[in-house]
Amino acid sequence: MGGVVRPRLVELADASNKPLRVRTGKIGQHDHGQVFVRVDDECRAGTANACDLARARGLDVVQADVTAEGWSPEGPVDYIVMSEVLEHLPAPERLLLRLKDVCRRRLLIDVPNTGAINDRLRLLFGRTPKQWVFHPEEHLRFWTIPDFLLMCRQLGLKVERYYGLYDPYFDFGLPWWRIAPGLLSRYVLYELSPTGEAR
Repeated sequence: MGGVVRPRLVELADASNKPLRVRTGKIGQHDHGQVFVRVDDECRAGTANACDLARARGLDVVQADVTAEGWSPEGPVDYIVMSEVLEHLPAPERLLLRLKDVCRRRLLIDVPNTGAINDRLRLLFGRTPKQWVFHPEEHLRFWTIPDFLLMCRQLGLKVERYYGLYDPYFDFGLPWWRIAPGLLSRYVLYELSPTGEAR
């Protein structure tokens, strides 16, 4: 009998963030793939630090310009994970279409939710939604949940489900981020399957 074939998982991380599996410490037998860290000319020091930390944890890390025309991880891939990456890209739709072509099972993507009450209130009082840490140029794209669902439909990605992520900002005794994620979660995780045709 042959050995058990483990699912192949690939993660794309941004230079300003440590790879998700490094941040959470969830490194185990289910991890069988590479972490691609987006190279940003203005964040090369952060990129190097994130890569070094991930390699120290035993991950196979590749620095790559994931926005380059035609770039994609070598397929096929079972699972692709991206945490807080898409909002930093000028044309995330192009990357999603390339990832859709090599992904067999699921894409797990989380992005900030511009529909959260804090951003709605800022707009109500004439201010721009604030989703950056140091400077507004950190984020190039913004989505509410309906906006993200529409983009996925247009790209031929099926949204299996989505979740509001735990947010201490809205922790008032009840899991409001689960009850009303569109309004009371600043970050939303989408579980996508690569089926359908782009429109």
